[in-house]
Amino acid sequence: MGPSAGLLPLLLLLPSLLSAQLTTVSELKDTSSLEFTPTPCLTDPNTIAGKTSSSSALPTSPPPVKVSTEENRSAAESYLYTGDSSSLAASTCTRSFQLPVRLGSPPRDLLPLLHQAIASLTSAANFLNLIFQASELRETSVREDIEWYHALVRAMLEGDRPGLVRRAFLTFDADPTIQQPQLVLRASKGTTQDILLQDLTSAWTGFRPPAPDQSWFDTFKSSSPPLHALSKRVLLNDLSTLDTPKWARGDSYVINSSGVQWGEAPFLECVDGRFLPGWLLSLSMPFYGLKPDLSPEF
Repeated sequence: MGPSAGLLPLLLLLPSLLSAQLTTVSELKDTSSLEFTPTPCLTDPNTIAGKTSSSSALPTSPPPVKVSTEENRSAAESYLYTGDSSSLAASTCTRSFQLPVRLGSPPRDLLPLLHQAIASLTSAANFLNLIFQASELRETSVREDIEWYHALVRAMLEGDRPGLVRRAFLTFDADPTIQQPQLVLRASKGTTQDILLQDLTSAWTGFRPPAPDQSWFDTFKSSSPPLHALSKRVLLNDLSTLDTPKWARGDSYVINSSGVQWGEAPFLECVDGRFLPGWLLSLSMPFYGLKPDLSPEF
């Protein structure tokens, strides 16, 4: 069966981030045990969320006043240390604001808050692993089965902690030699809890960091599968009770939570010239197809 693979990124909200040290979206009630490097830095424009997000997620404060880049930096720094979103209301932005890059996993204190998102991401990735590794026809019928993927990416926004995930993405790639995904879906939830679903496949080349962008996808395409996070499973089917599939035994690979990829650092989204209150952190996880020798391939 041919290769097919993709990426599942989430954007998690950290709205009360007062002081922390981090290396997708969840609320922090007590950040006293965390320490951040104090000097944030600006990154490239985040056009994933910049021009196509739901209007319900936009601030309702008066029109912004044009200010300099240094003033924008000052407003974001003030919001970092006070948590007062009014410091963002009077400033404008043309790009996302990212804290200093710190590679690695978030602090241990933060992991319990992200457990739900990591578990949901792992389950969704394994659903797709089993879908694409079990059928050589599945990768050719992505558009025919599109409603399944619509439902999956929407469902990734839900859970026991409302508002935990601000955006969920699904990218799918059926050809390892082609750099652009075959499908890019994004589900977003605004303050009204309405879910906006968009197909951003044609906008892929305009995606910019720090949110999920080409670099995440390219990194997974150019690197070997994380074998430490993958486990082989033997799939057995009772053909006396099942009409499909037609095979009695098959092989598949599933992934565990150690395969999650953390974003470099928290950031503020810039949407329609304004910073959206709430620090975001990205999580992503790959799912895999199989090579002819039945080894996993992104």
